[in-house]
Amino acid sequence: FVLQRGIFDIRCLVLQEPNDTLLSCNWYDTRTMAHVCSTKVPDSYIASYNKRRELLNKELPQGVEHRAGSKYSLKVTAPYFLKVPAFWEDPSDHDNDSYVLKDCKYTYDLFKYFEEKLQSNNEWDFYIKRAVHWDRMLAKMTCRGVLLNYEKMDELSAVYAERQQAAKKKLDVIWEDHHTELYQNSVAKLKDHYNEKCLSYIENRIKNPEKIPGVKERYRTRYLEAVQKVPTKINYNSDKQMLWLLRDKLGYECVDVNGKEGTGKEILEVLAASGKDDVRTFLEFRKANKVLTSYFPAYKALSMGGTLHPYFNSGGARTGRLSSSDPNLQQVPSDLYQVFKPRPGYSFIGYDMSAIEARIIAAMSGDPVLLDIISNGHSIHDYNTKYVFFDDVDCDVTDVKATCNDKRDASKKVGFTIFYGGGYRRVKAGKILTGFPCSDASAKKELKRFKDYYKVAASYHREITKCFEDGDVIPNLLGRPVVIENPEDAYMKGFNTLVQGTASDFCLQACYNATKTYEYKGIDAHPVALVHDFIMVECVDDALEQGNQILVDAMTKFVIDCGDIKVKFEVEGFVGKVWKK
Repeated sequence: FVLQRGIFDIRCLVLQEPNDTLLSCNWYDTRTMAHVCSTKVPDSYIASYNKRRELLNKELPQGVEHRAGSKYSLKVTAPYFLKVPAFWEDPSDHDNDSYVLKDCKYTYDLFKYFEEKLQSNNEWDFYIKRAVHWDRMLAKMTCRGVLLNYEKMDELSAVYAERQQAAKKKLDVIWEDHHTELYQNSVAKLKDHYNEKCLSYIENRIKNPEKIPGVKERYRTRYLEAVQKVPTKINYNSDKQMLWLLRDKLGYECVDVNGKEGTGKEILEVLAASGKDDVRTFLEFRKANKVLTSYFPAYKALSMGGTLHPYFNSGGARTGRLSSSDPNLQQVPSDLYQVFKPRPGYSFIGYDMSAIEARIIAAMSGDPVLLDIISNGHSIHDYNTKYVFFDDVDCDVTDVKATCNDKRDASKKVGFTIFYGGGYRRVKAGKILTGFPCSDASAKKELKRFKDYYKVAASYHREITKCFEDGDVIPNLLGRPVVIENPEDAYMKGFNTLVQGTASDFCLQACYNATKTYEYKGIDAHPVALVHDFIMVECVDDALEQGNQILVDAMTKFVIDCGDIKVKFEVEGFVGKVWKK
């Protein structure tokens, strides 16, 4: 049968009434088909759709509105691809028969449309041989879910509450003068605001002087009432107020690697690493506050009988990676992994595909330096440390980790973003974050050295960018068609999407292969989490050794033929009762 949001719909049905038959059925998802299809709904159409929706919503009672449509939603894809009129649900009754029947008809019609479109684009094989099976696996995974350790969560809540209060108390003292200044500025603005309103009132009624007496006192009363509501301290959760404090009052450089101003995590981490102790304390407050107000409340609210059932969406992220929501397991801080636990009699098996991005870049670009590093079992971070980002590493490259691990960490922090088009600010930020001062001039020199060292990969990035700018569709290493719709995005997003999407697809295929082997051999083992290039399986203790080997084999079976060199996959991970990094 055909669904529009298959994984989401299956999850809702099965969790409402457990049904093994439903999980074993064959089904197709028009949303995934739309994502695979290289023919996309243009952004201009979505903007036009949302503008019309906003106009219609203005005619509705407050609190009632037509639901938004996104790039792959039925409300957008059906009118665009099927050329049917845009359809709007009854805002007061989203489930009326007329709308539901229309929903069903358009979903089926879209399936037939995309079936033909994918075949004509030579994209059907990827969908029918890979994507459809990944969706069915992900549906089973989200229905199984992962258990919460409430005792550990309560224990950590107390720890983070103490950290939050300690950090806030410290900040209140450090920034005391600025709290007072912000309060005084707010009061002054209120005074000007009510004075202006008072004068405007008088000017508009100058011909009716009988209405003027007492007006000044009335506006003064309103002003005094408003003053009582003005916060006396800076709101640490307000990006606007924090930018005013950090940039305007303290004079800190609040600019990210792309040159945009803000108070994002990386900006703050760079400031903290540069010796700004107040920002380091603020980061401690912000993390503790997010755990207490976002992570833990969401986990408890979304839990069903102590189990979380996160929704996984194949290719849902901008880079083509797997996305996750309700809750998002892709962004769980590593120190919160301990709030998840296996079922009684089971253990976790978790493995990460080692240096998967470097392997894919080497295979795609054919860069001889990168291929040589990987084929000889060496680390790209060791080579970057010695030959690119530092001038004073005089040990053998194989001894870098043992003798100068701090510099190696700096090289890792820069990451692979330079391969994807990152500039000198990325180099500078990465080194500062790990305690190594770096000027603009030094960062630019090291950026050039990196591109010279991996000159073939750098050249390949330019070639791929040009292809995406020209509107070409490029299949990744597993056959997924990749297209960048806006030519202006090609430089920073093209190669990035191609590589990271490929890494995610390899992870999905490995998980699927392991799952089929578990089923074939009758082993009680099931995937419960996919985080970027990491797979975590919950396996019954009696078959732990066999279950572990099956997952390792599935994740390392891939071999990419690059002529004289074969790029092989490696993994690193754990087996135990606690999710580990």
